[in-house]
Amino acid sequence: MALATRIAAPDCDDPLERCRQIEAEPLPASVWRLLDDATRDASDQLLWDFFQAQSRATYAEVHETAAALAAGLYQRGVRQRSVVAIMLPNVPEYPLAWLALARLGAVAVPVNPQYTPREIRYVLADSAASCVIVHDVGASAVDSVIASLPDISPDRVFVVGKQAQGHEPFKDLLHAHGADTSNFNEPQLDDLLSIQYTSGTTGLPKGCLLTHRQWLTCGKVNARRDGRSYRRILASTPFFYMDPHWLLLMTLFQRATLYVAERQSASHFMQW
Repeated sequence: MALATRIAAPDCDDPLERCRQIEAEPLPASVWRLLDDATRDASDQLLWDFFQAQSRATYAEVHETAAALAAGLYQRGVRQRSVVAIMLPNVPEYPLAWLALARLGAVAVPVNPQYTPREIRYVLADSAASCVIVHDVGASAVDSVIASLPDISPDRVFVVGKQAQGHEPFKDLLHAHGADTSNFNEPQLDDLLSIQYTSGTTGLPKGCLLTHRQWLTCGKVNARRDGRSYRRILASTPFFYMDPHWLLLMTLFQRATLYVAERQSASHFMQW
């Protein structure tokens, strides 16, 4: 959902011609390159505002923190095509982790924080995840299943929030002293970025393979389709859905600000 704050006239009133313009415009080389480009244009501008938590960050701050996080994950063995599960509510650490994995050419697996241990185990096993980034409220549920998953050890579980015994705090990943980032492989457009699991309505959830190209196309089309420019864009659904991801990319294409809600709540939006 975009808040209709129009700041420029449409570049073309003909929808078909606008479609042709969108298709003709080249994509950035990767999601990380889009962040690079946007940061150069809007370094000091606010990129996101988790307004209920009063947590804000500029384009430059997000870029710097996500790069540091990529170095920290690399230092702990995350490489191109490594699969990392992200089991977080709507907190800044979620998009930071996603962007860091995009930098590394690694693969993110969004996991619903309300999943039961049985559901968590299925997604981690099916995706062949080797690391988990989890909020402290879900750490015990992850602990209950990783003993049966040979690819994940307790030291590969990084916890956001309160420290969980036997696991490394997520914030420590931001201090990768001496990490050599020169060996990072530049991700390509058709490299996998996410494995997005369906809700499982017709059986067990199925993993959809989403590349940098898919995400960038989705973000660009939504940013350009109506010919308008937006200062403020609202993400109201959980980050384990697809919507906040493409809304973040739409924000980057627009050089706008993403406002992120903790959860869908009419009363919260009215107060805001």
